[in-house]
Amino acid sequence: MSDWLIVITQAGLIGLLMLLAFRMLMLTRSESATAQVPQVTAAPFPRPSAPYQRQAREASTSRPTQLRQAELITQLHIVAGLQERDCRERGLHLPEAAEPVLRYAAAWLYGAANALCEPAERHSEALKQLVVQIAQRKTGVSERGALAAIRSLTEDTVHLACYRCGLEGAEHWGRHHFVPTPSSLFDAVTSNAFI
Repeated sequence: MSDWLIVITQAGLIGLLMLLAFRMLMLTRSESATAQVPQVTAAPFPRPSAPYQRQAREASTSRPTQLRQAELITQLHIVAGLQERDCRERGLHLPEAAEPVLRYAAAWLYGAANALCEPAERHSEALKQLVVQIAQRKTGVSERGALAAIRSLTEDTVHLACYRCGLEGAEHWGRHHFVPTPSSLFDAVTSNAFI
């Protein structure tokens, strides 16, 4: 019975992939057919008006920012998921851990976020909120607890050590796509706190 269910599921997935490929092909064809070809003229182009320039500048700066934001969210989810799995395999189940351990995990994730984001976005309120949301989703830490961990980095040596491990681990992950054991979330929590 389960073999047939697997076969049917696989056939459905293959069908969906073929539908996706067909839709993408149709979209690219329709976009290329409707694209306007610029005409070359001998006269110079008139300068655009000031509101148009401002709109173009806002559009050009917001789109890469949105793409970077989406890429950062994706990277943070991947790193947090990998570290959560590593902790679970090594005997630390984060959703069932005590509140201080969850705060250490939030500090580690905040360090990882600062390593992966653009330098201008580091330590911003938007980044803090993003880390809080991901930490809530991955570890179950409360919003108040995650914000307290982030805000008390310089007051608590354990939070600061976890932050530094997250920073180093994410920098290494960005280059090599794995987090070394000394910088992992599990090691940061277990070597800097009594569990």
